[in-house]
Amino acid sequence: MDYIKQTRIENVAGFCPQNGDYSYERKGRSYLVLDGVALEKGEAPCDLSFRGTHRYVWYSSGRFELYREHVLVKEIGGNTNLLNEQTQYIGTHLLDLATFQTYYNYASPIDARPILSESIPYMLYVEDDVIIAYDNLRKKEIRRIDNSTEVLWSFPFVDLGEDNVCMPGEVDRIVKILGIVGDLLWFKTDFARLIALDITTGKQVYQLSCNPADEEKPQYKIVEGIGRCYLRKEDKAIIGISSSGFQAIDPNTAEVIDRFIFREADPDGIGSYRSVFHPLLQGD
Repeated sequence: MDYIKQTRIENVAGFCPQNGDYSYERKGRSYLVLDGVALEKGEAPCDLSFRGTHRYVWYSSGRFELYREHVLVKEIGGNTNLLNEQTQYIGTHLLDLATFQTYYNYASPIDARPILSESIPYMLYVEDDVIIAYDNLRKKEIRRIDNSTEVLWSFPFVDLGEDNVCMPGEVDRIVKILGIVGDLLWFKTDFARLIALDITTGKQVYQLSCNPADEEKPQYKIVEGIGRCYLRKEDKAIIGISSSGFQAIDPNTAEVIDRFIFREADPDGIGSYRSVFHPLLQGD
């Protein structure tokens, strides 16, 4: 397949893979390009997302803009953050300067009215009517709550077990919540684990790991490098991309349904992917 370069844009600050919107800077000016229409802005937005019929535009200053096509519908001046793409709500937050604790809530992007009865010191994941709150630093737990912030269940990260090889004495934490498939909430952790919790009870259902520290733990199923993960839209399979290869995992059974591992395909090679910037000697 031959590719033809149509154009080149430098100093890109944000890009939306769903529809090709982007932002960039040129000669000291900032631009937002929506559906091919360039809008000059005071700063270049760094996070763009297309949700439903609207375009979500977020700035590092905390400002949020909502567009329908390329018409501005709503602007919120600050203290916002984009939530996961499974929801059309946006996140809001406020820093308590006395304690340096950040409190989070979420709101409709139309009226910016908070949904939770009070802001809480937990980061949020929202999908349909499910609200997940988690704290990696202080409480070190994940919990499901309702709009009144009542706790429906909680799961402490210490129950995942420690990494006595690379990070002894440390408690695991969430790197990314992948999403909800059926009755399971899937997330990836800092210790290279994939965890599935029952969305109703908060109990562990599946525990996958590529961490050597978990090889002797019977509760963990060892898989190849998990790497960066996401849910594939077509079938909700968990796709893991790492330096050792690629794999797809059925989120309902936790079974590997497809994979390509470099050292298996090329047993005489280096066995892993290297960055294009990584120098490798060739020939004699």
